Amino acid sequence: MKPTTTLLNTTAIENINENWESYTAFQECYQLFLKSNGLSTDSRTIQNNMCFLALKGERFDGHDFIDEAIQKGACAIITEKPKKVSIPQYIVKNTLLALQQLAYWHRKQLNPKMIAISGSNGKTTTKELCYHLLKPHYSVLASPKNWNNLIGLPLTLLQLRSHHAIAVVELGDNQPGELYYLAHIADPDIGLITNIGLDHIGNYGTIEKNFEAKYQLLYYVRQKQGICIYPHENAYLRERLHSYANTITFGIAQGNVQIFPLKNGYFLWHHIKKQQSGCSKTHLPGTYNLCNIAASIAVALQLAVPSWSIHSSLATFQPVANRGQWIKKGQWKILLDAYNANPSSMEVVLKAFSEQSPPLGVILGAMEELGSFSSYYHEQLAKQLQKLPLSFAVLIGEPMEVTAQKLKKHLKEVYYFSDTPDFIAALQQGALSLTPATLLIKGSRKYALEKVVEVL
Repeated sequence: MKPTTTLLNTTAIENINENWESYTAFQECYQLFLKSNGLSTDSRTIQNNMCFLALKGERFDGHDFIDEAIQKGACAIITEKPKKVSIPQYIVKNTLLALQQLAYWHRKQLNPKMIAISGSNGKTTTKELCYHLLKPHYSVLASPKNWNNLIGLPLTLLQLRSHHAIAVVELGDNQPGELYYLAHIADPDIGLITNIGLDHIGNYGTIEKNFEAKYQLLYYVRQKQGICIYPHENAYLRERLHSYANTITFGIAQGNVQIFPLKNGYFLWHHIKKQQSGCSKTHLPGTYNLCNIAASIAVALQLAVPSWSIHSSLATFQPVANRGQWIKKGQWKILLDAYNANPSSMEVVLKAFSEQSPPLGVILGAMEELGSFSSYYHEQLAKQLQKLPLSFAVLIGEPMEVTAQKLKKHLKEVYYFSDTPDFIAALQQGALSLTPATLLIKGSRKYALEKVVEVL
């Protein structure tokens, strides 16, 4: 199944002459890049002998910072707007496309084993798990932070060097066809879908369209006869891939790589096809993270990492910043999962949090990009919160107003704030006093709720 709707044209990536002054100019720029210290799109981070590519964004235009980049030692400029400069200058019609073309070409020249990870939740954690399991045995490049979009993926690929045997990249999407486009740039040998839920449901309209959007990664990998890894519980993906042999499924007590939770962070895992098993320990919270672990085990075993190494690496893996971190601050025991939120991720985190002993409290930011579904899912959130033995709930962001109204009928201490700075100000000024408890902090990236930890 090809993308039924795409706003992105993959053929544009290969049409060098359509974007650059000439193919020769493109090759000159690429050769200069190889001799440089890398490429940057941010004049604040440019270093001596780096190429500077001027991107136009919603708030800033990189073309306004070309002079600053040159002053800091840039060795070449890639621009849509010619200007008189003292260093090589390459003129293109679209600098974002130029960035993607350079990354696409660079990846083809080096050709490491490429692993691409996508899904609604758990992408970054699974990417870091794969990196952690693979690095004792290979030279591995992994996407920095969550560089997973039309800018971040190319910048990641341009960090590839000849010594890298494996690259683990994260692919994100919020529009139809974006995953297929990103897959075309990365050209993965292994495609992994962590799960498919309700992320960006406001953009896609239905969960079925989100299924189709996420499937495009595996469709691309299937085209090149690569390995497709996905959750066994997803009937949509099973149906699309039932006739394809190069698949590995995973899940809790189901799939090719099965995982079985025990107590105190321990779990059993078993790869049915390879007949390999282990008993390991994790510092990651919640049963939902066991599926991310199972997916990373599938990748590691596919690349011949021995079971004993998987066991030792899992035991030392620590949660990624702002993603499922347990933090102790004074009398507070905090589960910080503040990087992002959607209805699916909120549900599984609340379920895991419910296993903690009272007193419990939550500080939750709204779930963004839900479109016309926003009110419905924030009302559903109130129903989920009613089932928890909460001492208090702090709800932040305009979509949370309906959650607060519903929850106040069942919980005395419900506090609503339109944004994070207002809540922090209330704490600092003493207008609000919260009794220390085991606390969940989670919300969409817009609310930057990790800042709350500093003022508790």
